[in-house]
Amino acid sequence: LYRKSLSIVPTMDALCKLGIIHSMQGTVDSAQYYLNAAVAHDSTNPQAYYYLGLHYAYIEVHDNAIYNLELSLKYYPEPQYARSIHYNLGKLYIEIGGLDKAKQHLLEAGVTYKDVPKILERIQ
Repeated sequence: LYRKSLSIVPTMDALCKLGIIHSMQGTVDSAQYYLNAAVAHDSTNPQAYYYLGLHYAYIEVHDNAIYNLELSLKYYPEPQYARSIHYNLGKLYIEIGGLDKAKQHLLEAGVTYKDVPKILERIQ
């Protein structure tokens, strides 16, 4: 369905959805193709960067994941979406040993995520 819609009118939403599907299926090259195409389609849309960041986190390319999630945060003005980005950034910074930045992002994520207090306690 999404591929068919792309052949008619390429949309950022369809590109992101195809990228997510391929990421979940483990077809890394296809996921990156569609998610990068979403970024190229609208370079100020935070969703494209968010999903590309999550994809890179999933395949454990931490630097690219952090870069794209930070860009997503730059373009997402709504706090309810920013919390999810902060949460994912916090967990990524823990993975690479950036505990100060991890704490900062996890505090920004707040109590929206029930495991944040336990994570913060563990990294203190």
